[in-house]
This record gives sequence, structure tokens and C-alpha cells, in this order.
Amino acid sequence: MNLIYLLLFVALLKTPCVQKCSQKIDSLTVYATKDEQLNWNLIDELFNGVGLTFSLSDTQQNQFKIVDPVENTGGSALYSQAAEKIISSKALKSNKYWVNQFVFLNKGTTSITLGIAIGEAGQNVIAPKFDKFITLNQIEDNLDCYDIEYIFDKTFIVDCSKIVGNTIKNVLYYVNDGDSYEYLIEEALVQAKHGRLLGQYKVKGQGGKEYRYLVRATPSYSVSQDGSISGDSLLEVFLLNNKGQPSNTGYILDGLTMSLLLNKQYDFEFNIVDMKVLENGDIYLLDAQYGIYVVNYIPNGAFQLKKFIDTGMGFAYAFDRNIFLRRDGTYSENIAVLGYGFVELIVNGELKSEYKLPNGIHYTFPANIDLSQEFIVVRHDDATYLFDIDAKSKDLLQLQVIPQTNYVMINPFLPDMIVLTLDKAYRYTLSQGYLQYNGSDDVQEKKMIEIIATSIDQICKIQLTYQIIESDDKQLYKYSDTLTPFPNQITEDTEPFQLNVLTSGPNEQYKQIVEFKDDATAVKVSLKTYWELKFPQELQKDLLFHDVLVGIQPSYFFLAQQNKDGKLTILKATHNSIFNGDATYEKIFDNISIGIKLTKSTFQMWECEYPKFHFAYVENKSVNLKVYSDNQVKDIKTIPFENGISILFLKNYLFLLQNENVHAYTEHGEFVKSIDLDLLVEQGYKGRWTPKKIFGNRKLRENLIFVVHQDHITILDFHTSYTFIKQIDIDESDNIEIAIGAETFFIITNEIIEYNFDRLNNIYKTKVVQLYDFELVQPILGDFCSDTGYLFINAKTKTQLINEDNNKYHILVIQPNTLQHEALFQALPIEDPQLISTQGTSSQMYVYLQTKTSTYVYSMLTNPILIIEPSINDPQFSASVNVSLMIYNFEDTPSISIKQPITVINTQTKIYIDNTKFKANSIEIDSKDYVKKEKKLGNDWYSGQISEFQIICEQCNKGKNGISITQTVEQSNFSIFKPYKIRSINNNLAQAIDALIFFNDDDTLQEIVPLDVISKNYQCFQSTQLEYYILSLCHDGNQYTIYATSGISQTGWFPLGEVLKLNKHTKKIELLQNDYLIILDNESFIISKINMEDQENWILDEEYIINLNHIQTKYEDLLTFTPNDFLITPVNKVDGIQYYKVLITSGEGIFFLDYYFKNQQQLMTINLEYVNLTKELQKIQQYAISSTQYLLIKELKSFELNTLNVFIQTSNVVHYGLKIKLAIKEGQSYLIYQSLESQFLLNRYGNWNTVGNVAVSKSHAAIPYQNQDKIVIAIYPINESNKPTTAIGSFSFTEDASTFNPLNFGLFFRNEKLYSNSPSSDTQQYQINSEPQLTFIQTTDNPLKSEKIVIKVRNDFSYSQIDFELNIIVNPDPPNPDPPNPQPEESSKLWWIILIIVGGLLLLGGIGFVTYRMKNKAVEVDYNIIA
Repeated sequence: MNLIYLLLFVALLKTPCVQKCSQKIDSLTVYATKDEQLNWNLIDELFNGVGLTFSLSDTQQNQFKIVDPVENTGGSALYSQAAEKIISSKALKSNKYWVNQFVFLNKGTTSITLGIAIGEAGQNVIAPKFDKFITLNQIEDNLDCYDIEYIFDKTFIVDCSKIVGNTIKNVLYYVNDGDSYEYLIEEALVQAKHGRLLGQYKVKGQGGKEYRYLVRATPSYSVSQDGSISGDSLLEVFLLNNKGQPSNTGYILDGLTMSLLLNKQYDFEFNIVDMKVLENGDIYLLDAQYGIYVVNYIPNGAFQLKKFIDTGMGFAYAFDRNIFLRRDGTYSENIAVLGYGFVELIVNGELKSEYKLPNGIHYTFPANIDLSQEFIVVRHDDATYLFDIDAKSKDLLQLQVIPQTNYVMINPFLPDMIVLTLDKAYRYTLSQGYLQYNGSDDVQEKKMIEIIATSIDQICKIQLTYQIIESDDKQLYKYSDTLTPFPNQITEDTEPFQLNVLTSGPNEQYKQIVEFKDDATAVKVSLKTYWELKFPQELQKDLLFHDVLVGIQPSYFFLAQQNKDGKLTILKATHNSIFNGDATYEKIFDNISIGIKLTKSTFQMWECEYPKFHFAYVENKSVNLKVYSDNQVKDIKTIPFENGISILFLKNYLFLLQNENVHAYTEHGEFVKSIDLDLLVEQGYKGRWTPKKIFGNRKLRENLIFVVHQDHITILDFHTSYTFIKQIDIDESDNIEIAIGAETFFIITNEIIEYNFDRLNNIYKTKVVQLYDFELVQPILGDFCSDTGYLFINAKTKTQLINEDNNKYHILVIQPNTLQHEALFQALPIEDPQLISTQGTSSQMYVYLQTKTSTYVYSMLTNPILIIEPSINDPQFSASVNVSLMIYNFEDTPSISIKQPITVINTQTKIYIDNTKFKANSIEIDSKDYVKKEKKLGNDWYSGQISEFQIICEQCNKGKNGISITQTVEQSNFSIFKPYKIRSINNNLAQAIDALIFFNDDDTLQEIVPLDVISKNYQCFQSTQLEYYILSLCHDGNQYTIYATSGISQTGWFPLGEVLKLNKHTKKIELLQNDYLIILDNESFIISKINMEDQENWILDEEYIINLNHIQTKYEDLLTFTPNDFLITPVNKVDGIQYYKVLITSGEGIFFLDYYFKNQQQLMTINLEYVNLTKELQKIQQYAISSTQYLLIKELKSFELNTLNVFIQTSNVVHYGLKIKLAIKEGQSYLIYQSLESQFLLNRYGNWNTVGNVAVSKSHAAIPYQNQDKIVIAIYPINESNKPTTAIGSFSFTEDASTFNPLNFGLFFRNEKLYSNSPSSDTQQYQINSEPQLTFIQTTDNPLKSEKIVIKVRNDFSYSQIDFELNIIVNPDPPNPDPPNPQPEESSKLWWIILIIVGGLLLLGGIGFVTYRMKNKAVEVDYNIIA
């Protein structure tokens, strides 16, 4: 019977953070083959919850089993003699790793004994067998022993004490090769009443001599009689000789010494409660009150404080410290500290996580906490708690019952736990738990069982449907009887999306069967499993070598090419979307010539930071390390490579296989470390070390190196040094490749074998991958993708299956860590491939292929891409159509057909242009006509959602001159509100973020009241007003608040300040008469009476609340209440009493609340009515679906004739202008809902999200939409129609989507003028034009010329264009007549005039010259005098 049994959460043990379990999926369907193994992680993939236990409903079947989080994978081993009380146990380590030798210290009734287990290094699963016992001594003289320490593999030191006479003596027993004796007996400095702690380390002194030290700590709790902390502790240091025999150095670290190190001589208590000693001499001491001291002993007798780690705890009980080796090759120092009721995880000196422990546990000393690579393990009494370090949840993973009489050992570097009872040792593998399939002897028809997870008070179940099939079965099987891969509703602008797997089977291919409706509505479906990338320039062919490197940003990748002449060229390619095959490339450099043909073993490249990348290649018995940076290639270092075989880059290290060793270098070429073969042998390596090739994965599991030898493969871990993990035997290695993923790896020879290495202490073979109609081509030609572990390998169709219709060669894409039946992901037909390189991301993999005649780059998708393109001619908003799809794989297997009805939504984002209605097919302008020309274009020649008009020509958009186009919606040059960041307006009161602004009816400014805001993050959004005060809804950066402004002063309005804090996400506030306030948040609608007795801190007395609990008292079927907006309007008047109706939008409908004021004072609510607006719209043949949310509501005109006229904004269908008909209920004075009519419909802007802000006037509506960081405000005309109206224009701004608040931007109409702003801009006025207009301006300096002009009509989804000819008419100038000859008299006069002018000029020149000379002479005289 298994020692550890899972506790079903009985009341004896309380669990922390009680949380019900939940399942991540409802069902799991598996088509498993007979001879494979596969695991599903129970926590990552199947369930959520705290401390869950797992089981299967059918325990008789043997194909599936539950692997518990603590699973007995190593069985048990009986001791050769029973123990009575195990006090301590230690493992022999090599380079920090266990080597399967263990010892425990047993205190019997008559003697102290050591139990020793000597196992085989590297066998990290089998339970240790303690078959050798050494008697330390008989128990006499009150002999008591506390701890044991491994010195060498057969040498131990045991720390004890005894009473000699009346004196307490400390005794260090020396045990060597079976012999034991008291080696060092000294008078005790203090009596240890509750144990001591040992540790050891070795350091090198001057001259390289190695010194080994033993450290003994007497904890603070051991000094006091009752086990409480005493205020003092003791640390002693012993020197060990080369045989491991101790001698006392005479130096101690006590409270006085520690206070001097800390410079805390006054009131200092030294309460050490736990100790860990590192191999490098760092001694970690946990002080119960202060934190962790890290000290070193200096051989001259001094201690030094290396560092202090502040735990931030009030009190600590125990700790553990470990180096956390990440799978990417990096590492961190992890420290787990046990506090009262919780555990802290400190990573590299900083607090990272807290884990809650059960309430009500009484903690005592000594306490137990252990830290492995993945788990924190806390022991208390009979309970053992496991927490997963890397899990997103900090909740308890597992609670185990282990009797406190047993001793638990946690492997610090592997998911491995050993439990020592008094007569047996058990060994366990730690994990999150797995559902495991172990294969089957026979095929089996489909069967259903349940996977069950149990929490304290709940059971969760997942239905597991499985069928066992033959290993070479290639038939396609449906995952469910009804396949519905398409969304129920799509728009004509639906973006492509990745499709989940529909069937189980190899080499799935897809083909659509197109069907048309009578109205020509159809849906074209493209289902892509890969793209052949199309580059503008053709890629070079006939290469010697190529490689691929995906950049830090997934949108680009690098292509390395070695040409026939040996020249190395690097291209940077850009591919922006997985939804198309468009790509470009640019040459980075091509100026390196290499004299040898490169291979994957002699060339490596990696990117460190964009746009900088490194590469290394082998040439002339050297490794050349270079970097591309600042648009040039620079040399880093040249490393000698005599007798070198291959190079490999992993994470931060470049590994060189050279001289039968593996050497690690930094990326800058600095030597780090070589393999110590003796150390590997010590750790369990038994092969003949003849390395031929090295493999690794630069993106996943970068810490692991696979070394190929003639008859085996060695798996090594490298962080700061090499550690042996596993040896796998193979038949031969002359032609072998290894492809490494996250949890599994492939070994490829003449077949493909997959191994699981998720738990490094339990690496096992999962399957031989089936290739069905294909066989591998020898020699092997292939590569694998580092990001996904997918294997791409060359294969050919089996000879007997070749015919004219199939290709001989295929690139097989093999998916890792999946079912055998689905492992052959794709078979890509190709013509005689010569080179293959691949890299990628989690969503796509780039495959660089060269054949004899061509070069290709493919984007292979990990999930198929579904591209849906509806064709809809129906002018209605929606139409229904059937979509059919066929899934197939091989010619001789049956296909699967899918037929699914979907609704196509026509959001009219496709823009159409009618050339026959365009008014400006040709425009003529006179070349000498300098008057500005304007040409209105009309609005009947285009249709669809319009965002803007763009004009394209050589003379277009040149500023003042040239040709321009006026938009239908464009920013005006004038805005009365421009200087202010207004967020809302209510009659003549505008709310800016930091002020109230009062306007007159004619928009002239009346008054500005600045708000005395608390900080720059304080912003106000909307206001509501009574006669004597105004309330503003604001946000202080952390929560919503209400700010008050008073009007009772004779000097006018003045700010009172913040008067209320609102805890929830508030959407709207509104004042009613008599100091009533409505607050709408995301859960409730509340009417409160304001209590203003404390003028600085008002109080809200709740009078009436609508929330889910209140609603369900009347409408039990309503399961949610998510209020979005409300509208208050006065309705009927009965017996002098005015009745009001509140319309609250929420979920699928509207709530109607009626109220009135009793005696004009007290508010009385009288009726709450709910109307499912979706159903009501469907009754009048309008479109809405169950997921439609009704958002904002605006009143279009005042209540009349028992009719409400409102505009309602929706989340995913058209926005509606509605007439809501009311009727008087017999015997009641209030009105109730009767019916609905539509006034107008405004079509949504494609599939963009509707933003909860809207402005409506008599003639137009402005509605904002959001897609990521872009917000578009679409402008619609309002006309009564039963057909959807589209936007006539728009404007936009960008804002960080993660922080965008719909309340924090302004959008409003005032006097039929539209105003808006973004969160960071001033308020702008926008002009709405009924049609676009062309403007032509020319001058004598900038004349227009004839050319073709293009007008693009566009939105964010599509565009259409039209062009016209601009003809500039040039009329020639009339010829000028010759001027008449002058008369003789006139000619004579002309000559006299010329002579007079010339003479005058000569006279003036002479006078000027004389003056100039005189001035120069004076200057010369002055200069001579100065000189």
C-alpha cells in the first residue's frame, strides 16, 4: 500500500484559501494508438482549484491512470533493520546533485545507529535501499545526537553531546568506512536542549590548497528549556583535515560578535533558528526577528557580514535556500521563509510571492520547510503542504498526510522526494499531477469515463471520451458529433482567426464547398495551414547553405545565405501578419567570404537585441565570432578550433565540441568551462566518451545539451557547470539528428523516436512516430523549430504508392508531445529538396526550402487560419447562409464534411462607387483663370461606411495652392470651447476636467469656476445641478469621487471640494429635487438622500437600490444585472402629481422605474418593470441577438402622446432610434410598457468595439468605436428609415487601450454644432458637410497642369477609388503690333534727355571718388598714430 495517501480534506486538517474547483474544459476526446504514452497536466490543462484530489470514475480500465502530484514512482525498499526515531538524514552530492547515496541518523532506545544506502548514480527514481547499518555507540551518559554530515562517500561526522560527571560534553563522532569513534570531545559552551545544526564547505586558500570546514549552529530555541527563542545563539567552526577529521578553530559567532558586525551593541538579540551552509563558504543564518544574515568565516579567526536579506516578517521559523535553474539556462537565488501562517518566496534578494498556510496552526521550533526546483514543501505535524513556485496561482497545490514520525527529504534539483519511515524508504516524483495514457494491448471502441477533481465541498468532472486504434490508423475521426467551427455570426469585414482542431488524424487538409442563396449571398472560406511567402524580389537560388533566425519581435526574421562563391549574405525579412503571405526583405550585408561550405554544425547566429545580432562560423581551424551592429559587421573574437567538430549556441553561451570535449564560451568569446568527465562518471555516466555532435534548443530548455556518441546520447545540464542527467542507448550515430521541444524530443535515424523529458528524473520513450505513406530519405535532411519543437524532415512516398497524382518528395511536419494519430501535422509536397532551415514563434514557423530549381519560404501555422469573406447583396442588416467544408488527408481514407448555418451581418464597411453617378469625370480650367474654383461632388455616387476622402495627384494637398478636397466631416478653424478640456455639457453648464464653465444661450462665455483639485491626476467628467449646488463625478487616480460646488454665496459659485468617495466603478450621477442623488455603477442603481451636516464629508442615506438580488425577487430568471446608463423623463401627471419614468439599460433589455414626490418632498418609487429589448426588436423584424448589450440611452424629444422617443446604443448590432409606446394600467396611475417601433437604424462600424460615449442632435449622431489604441468617432445622419444608415464621415484619435476611460473624452452637440476632444487634447469644433467638395487654386507662380486625379473613398476596412481628368486649357496670347517710330523732334528731345542723365551720373561719380579718397587718407593717419 502506498505510504502517502491523499487527504480528502477531513476536518482534522484545515486548508488555506478555500476555493471551489472548476474545470477548464468540459470534455476531452482522445483517439489513442496502442503503443504510445502521453500525459495531460491536471492543473495546467484541465482543472482550477486549491488542494484538489484526482480520480477516474472507472477504476477497472487500465489504459488511463491518474499520476498524483506526489506519485510513488520509485516503489519502496525495506531496511535491513528497523529504525526507532530518525533524527536527521543527508544525501551525498556531486556538484550539488544527489548521486543516490544516503545516510540517516537513528536514535534507538539503547544505541545510536547510522542507516546507509548506496545506490547507482543517475538512477533518480528508485527508492534507496538502506541495507548497511553502523552502530555509533550505546546510549549511556545521557548521550544525545542531533545531526549528521556527509564528508566523503563513506565518511561522516555526527554531532552529539553527553554528560561526563556533572559536565556536559560536546562529542563529534568520526565515522569512516564502517568504523566510528569519538574523535573530538569538548566542554559544551551551552547545553543544546532541542538540537543543533551541521553544515560544511570547502574553499581554496593561497597556493590553491583546499580547506574544508565544519560549521555547527546552536539555535536560539535550543538554548531555552521550553523551546522558545532565548535571545542568543551560537555558531562554531571546525577545521577538517584531509581525512575529514575535525579540530576546533576556537572561534565562535555569538550575539556579541554579531552585534559588532551589525554595529548594534545595544539591546541586540541573536536569535538564529535555522542555518544553511553553501559549498563556497557562505553561511546563511535565519534570525527569527530580523531576517537572514549571510556571513563568512575568515581563517584568521574573524567573521564578516557578507549581506543581509530583509524578510519583512515579524517572526520567522525556518527557511531554505536553493539555486533555481530555469529551463532557459538562467538561474536565480530562491529563498523560502516560513512565517506565521504564510511562506515568503524571495528571489535574488527581493520578495516575489506569498503563499497562505492554514489558519489556526500552532507553529513551534524546529520547523520544516524545503525548496526544490518547482515546489515549496512545508511540514507541520502530520500535514505536508506543496506549493508550485512557477504557477500563476499562489494557492495550495496539494495537501498530503505524512506521519510526523517519518523523515522527508526533498531533492533540491530534481522533482524528487524521499520519505523514510521506520522500516522502509519510499521515493516519489513531484508534479502538478497528470492524466496518463500508457498504451493498450488491443484496439477498443469508443468509451466514456470521467476525470474527477475534488475540493473541500465540491466535485468537478470532465468527460473523457477515448477510442484505442491501431498505430498506423490514418483515418480521420471527429472530435464531436456536431462540428461547428465557424462563429454563429460574422460581418463582411470579419478578421481571420486561428481555428481549433476539428478532427483527429494525420496530415489534415481543408477544402470548401461553396453554396449560394437565391439572393446571391454566399460565404467564401479559406482555411490555410501554411503560406508560401511572396517577396517583391526573387530569392537567390542554388545556395551552398542557408539558415533562419526569428527576431526578438515576431514580425521579422533573418535569412542567412552562403552563395556558390562562398560569400555570406544576411537578409532581414518582414512578415507582418499570420493572416496573409505578403513579405518583403532587405539586404543587411554581403561582404564576408568564407572558404568552406557551411553547415548547421559550423554556423550559428543569434539576436541579442534589435537590431544587433551575433553569428559564428568555422573556417581555417578557428571559430570566428562576429556581431552586426550600427549597419556594419564587427569582429568580436577568433577562437582556435583545432580538432573541432561542431559549434552550438544556447541562450548566453557558445559551445564548442573540440578535442573530445565540450567547452562553453560567452557570446563575447570568453572561456567559461569545459566538461569534467570524472565528475560526470561520479554522477552516473557509464558510457564510452567519444563525442561526435552536439544538439540543443536555443529557445526552449536552453540549459540542456545533447551529446551524440557512437552508441549512445548523453544529456547534460549546463548552468554554471555541467551535470549528468541521462544516457540513452542508440544503435548507431553516423546519421542522426535530434529535435528538442519543451516537454519532449525526437531522435531521428531511420525512424523517429520521441522521448518525454518534462521530469528530468524520469525520462522515457513515448512512441515511434508513424509516417504512414512516407519513409525518411537518407541521408537525413531536416531541421526543427526552437520555439515549438516541431520537426521538419525530408521524406518520400513509399515506392508502391507512387503514381502520377502524388509527389515523390514531401517535407513532413512532425508535432511534438501529442497523440500518435496527430503527430504527422502536415505533409508538404516539394520537388527534390536540397536544404531545409526553420525557426519561428508559437503561432507560425518559417521554413526556408531550396530545391534543385527554386527557393521557397513558407509560414507554417501551428493552428489553421480561417478567412471568411461573405458576399452579401441583401440590403438588410443580416442574412443567413450555409457554409460547407471538407476535411481530408490521404486518397485512400474517407473525408469528413461539415455544414453549418451562419448569419452574415452587413455592416456596410465595403465601399462601393457608382461611376455613372460621379459628377466630375472631366474638369476643365483655363490656365489664366486665377479665381478659386470649387466643385461639389454630390453624395449619391458612393455607398458604405465612410471615414474619409483622399485625393491623390502630383498637385494635390500642397498647402494654399493646388488641388484639395473638403471632407464630409472635418475640423473647423473656430471653436468657442477650444481652450478647455470639456468632458460633458448639460444645458449651459460645461464640465471640464478641472473647472465648471457657464455659457449663455448664444454660446458666449458667462463664468469659469476653477475646481481646487487635489492632484494633477484628479479629473472630473460630468456634472449635475440643483439650484444651490453642483456635483461633479471625478476620479482621483485611484477611485471615483464626487466634488461639490456651492452657489449660496452672493459672490457666485465657489468650490467646496471633494465631499464623497465612491468605492465602485461609477458610470453616472444625477441629482433629483430635494437633495436626492442617483449613482449608477457597474452593479447597481442607487437613489440616496444626501446628508450635508458635515460640510466636508457628506453622507449618503440609501433610499432605494436596484441590484441583482432586488431584481431576482421579481424576475427570478434574470441571472445578471449590468447597468450601463439611465435616462429620467417626466411622463404623465395625475391629480396634480407629476410622475417620472427612469429607463435603465442593462444586459438584454431595459428596466423601467416609476417614481413621484409625495407632498413635493419625499421620493416614492412605485413600479419596476423589465422589458427584454432583444425579443421586442425581433418581434418587429429588427435584428438583435442574445449577446447584444444595450449601452447608452438618449432622449430624442420630450414625452408626448404616451410615447418615449429614445436613441439606444448597442454593443454588436445596429444602434436604434425607437418609439416606446406606453399605456396606463387599469387601476394604477403610472404607465407601463406596451409596444415598440423603430424610427431609424445606424449601422455599426464593422467589428470594432462600441465605446460608451455618444452625442445625438436633431439631425446627426456621433458614435465612437475602438480597435486597440485607435478610437474612431463616426458621424451619422438621422433620417427615419427601416434600413441601416451608414456613417458619412469620421475623425479619430489614439489612446492607450489599457488605460482608456470612455468618460475621459468629450463628445457633444451644442446648437447643432459638434464638439469633441481626446483625453489629452483641447476641445475642437467639427463641421459636417453633406457632400465632399474639390477646390482648385492656381497662381501665376504656381499654375495648374493637366493630369489624372484619383479620389479614394475609405474606412478602416476597405477603400474604393475613382479617377477623373483635370484638363488645363491653354489659350495662346494674341500677337502684339510693332510700336510706331518716334518723330524727329521727339527723337531729338530723347537724345538730350539721355545726355543730361549720363552727365549727371558722371558728375556724381567724381564727387564721390574725391570724398572716398579723403576719408581713406584720414583712416590711414589714424592707423599710423595707433600703431
